Amino acid sequence: MGERTAREFLGDELKVRREERDLTQGSLADMLFVSRALVALIESGSRRMKHSLAAQVDELFGTGQLFQRLAAAAISRTGHPDYFADAVEAEQAAESISEYAPILIPGLLQTERYAHALAVADDPFTEADAVTATVRARLARAAILHRDDPVRLWVIVHEAALRTEVGGPAVMAEQLGHIARLARDRLAVVQVVQYGQGAHKAMSGMAAIYEFPDAAPMVYCEGPLTGALMDDPAIMVEARRSYDLARAVALSPEASLTVIESVAKEYRDRCAT
Repeated sequence: MGERTAREFLGDELKVRREERDLTQGSLADMLFVSRALVALIESGSRRMKHSLAAQVDELFGTGQLFQRLAAAAISRTGHPDYFADAVEAEQAAESISEYAPILIPGLLQTERYAHALAVADDPFTEADAVTATVRARLARAAILHRDDPVRLWVIVHEAALRTEVGGPAVMAEQLGHIARLARDRLAVVQVVQYGQGAHKAMSGMAAIYEFPDAAPMVYCEGPLTGALMDDPAIMVEARRSYDLARAVALSPEASLTVIESVAKEYRDRCAT
């Protein structure tokens, strides 16, 4: 059973069990303490069901471990960490993405050599095949920038992300040149928060806000070895506030492009010496 087929089967089964109880998507969501949008996305096969939620569904409907088994069969096999799997799905379905990156270049903007250097640094003992799979999975995500209806990507990066040397000066020169080309080709809006701006609300960690044409917005926040995708309205208010404050202290897109290209030149000059 393929991944997509497994999710569709799970979604159909959830809808059947829900309707047998004369429950709406909203009432089921309330019983499971999740959003109605999440129930709708699971029933359509667009989102996977986490094991913890599957266990709740099995208990609610008295289905033994049926939904837990179906959820296990539908686990994402994209090469991404399990905690990031939901965020990748949200990313691919999003109409617009607003991301803040405090220390690393965001995955959607990464070049192959930058991604490879990160993967090796993450675990120096990882086999070459595993590194290659990680890099391919990361680069594949950027297809949403080049589709017929490209995602509207707005990225704010701290200057630290430009100056943290991943893979050496040649890799960094290529990486920053790639970002500059994306910005000049209007495939992404990029702003830089310089060191001199000091503290701001979003500085504590990476965050990405996903907005959809037919579902509630979500925010993904990531820390070491963990991540969380959330759609709680109160959390979304704070996420938007944090992003707005980061945007307020960032350079304009035009000035940011100048900084990015200037730092890229610094790396190229180092390669020439």
